[in-house]
Formats: sequence, structure tokens, C-alpha cells
Amino acid sequence: MSCSSRASVDRAEEEPDSDGRFVSRRVVQIPSLQAGQSKQARQYSNRSALTAGRPEPTDVAIVPVVFSPEDRDRLTDELVSRARDDTRIDGAALVGSSAGGHEDRWSDIDVALSVAADQDDAMADWTAWMYERHNAVHHLDVAHGGAVYRVFLLSSSLLVDLSFWPRGQLRPIGPGFRLLFGEAGDPSSSAAPEQSELIGLGWLYALHARSSIARDRVWQAEYMIGRAREHVLALACLRLGLPTAQGRGIDELPREVTARLAPTLVRSLEVLELQRALAALVDALLREAEISDPALGERLGIPLSELVH
Repeated sequence: MSCSSRASVDRAEEEPDSDGRFVSRRVVQIPSLQAGQSKQARQYSNRSALTAGRPEPTDVAIVPVVFSPEDRDRLTDELVSRARDDTRIDGAALVGSSAGGHEDRWSDIDVALSVAADQDDAMADWTAWMYERHNAVHHLDVAHGGAVYRVFLLSSSLLVDLSFWPRGQLRPIGPGFRLLFGEAGDPSSSAAPEQSELIGLGWLYALHARSSIARDRVWQAEYMIGRAREHVLALACLRLGLPTAQGRGIDELPREVTARLAPTLVRSLEVLELQRALAALVDALLREAEISDPALGERLGIPLSELVH
């Protein structure tokens, strides 16, 4: 029998929870591993395992359709316990909102692991465990700051971000960091984007939006307007001392700033609508550039104004 990470939905059920409320749950078939199967065959990081044919179901598990905070807390505790028991792991920390106890209903799990030895094997074993025990359906790797962030999507829609750090390199790279055991280095932070770079990327995407509209490439035009907007918002966040990455500071911007960006939202793919949104975008970009760098804003005024005439 081949090994697969896929689980088939059998039926939906409703069951009462601890408070007597009925919660919708999915009954899924979870494939079991063949007896005596080798470690290599179990490594779900191997793409062939992820794309193998669906085996005959052998086990049944009840999986919440959407995770609960209690589910998240239980899994966090299990991850930390497993890290303490893994002889290859010599340190662990909670990262993000959980480090300071600021989780909300939709927070995910972020755990940083310091790997003393055999990092590739450790990552493969933890990956197999996440698929086999916790119903991961996919994962994404992001390399940053010397670590590999392996982000798992579970069938309950919970995100689990496990970062694997080489020995001696575990350290805080943001405000949310709580060491659980082991040692951590001095904090470091990702460099904030340069003001000039954000302005430059703003006008670059605006120019591409204009040419996309002229070529009747309406989907590309919508994309370019959206990317330009992202950089104008990041520029405003940078100016006001708010986080610039991943839109985390946008909702803290003053209303007068976001009000200038609201008209840049594209409401349809009609050419006239795209031209309207682009004109609003150029206006917002010029205003923000003039506030951040008056001399540069003035120089940009003539060529950018030509985009919408």
C-alpha cells in the first residue's frame, strides 16, 4: 500500500462540544503507514509521497472544520513537548502574538527551534509527524535570517509555522519572542525598506499600469494598480513609524491617509474604471511622496501627472 498525505472526506457530522453546543465536524479517512515502512518512505517532504495515489482508508479521525483556540493551545503544548524530547533540538521559543499572550481567535502557531545536529533529518521527521499526526495538507518553505520557516496548513485551516535555526543562531528578529528552553542570541531586526525605494516602486508599477491599460491587458492593469497601492501604503506606514511588512501597519494608519487610498480600489475591469483608479493612485502617490520627500515629490509631479492625461 502506498503512502499518501491526502485524507478523504467521508461525511459531515454535528457533535455537542463541552458547553453543549453543536459543532460541525468532518469525518475523514487518514491513511496508515505500512508496517515496517522505512523512514525515507515516510518523509512527506518528498514530493512523490504527496502526489501518490490515494490508499485504502484504514483509520478514521474526527477533525474540526475550523480550529478552535483550545485546539491551537493543545497543539502548541504538544509541539513544545516534542521539542524538549527531541535530542537534536537544543532550544525553542514562541514567536509572534503567542510570545506575549496576545493571541486572538484567528492567531496561528509560531515556534522557533534551534537544531543542534542533523537539521535536514530533523526537518524531514517533523514534517512527516505534522502530516501523519496533525493532518497537514500542504507546507511552504521560506528562508530568512539563516533559518528555514516551514509553514504547514492543517485540514482545520490552522497555520503552524515551525522555523528551524542552525545551532547558535536562534535569536529574536521581531518584538514577539519568548525563549522556552536553551539559549538565544542578541535580537536582530529586518531592515525597513528605504523611503526612496518605496516611492520608486510606486511610480514603476503606476507606469506599468498605464501601459497595461493601453494594451487592453485589463487583468495585468488591475494587478499593477494593486502593487502600486501596496507601496504607497507602506510608504505612509514607514513615515508614521508603523510596521511596513505584510500590511501589518495599514489598519493603524490615520483615516485621512486611508481615505486617499480608498478610491484606488478597482471596482471593475472596464477601461474607464481602471483609468479612474490609476488617476486616484497617482494622486495618492504624489501626495505621500511630497510629504515624505518634498523635493522628490515636486520632481515627480510632472511625469506622473502625464500618466492620467
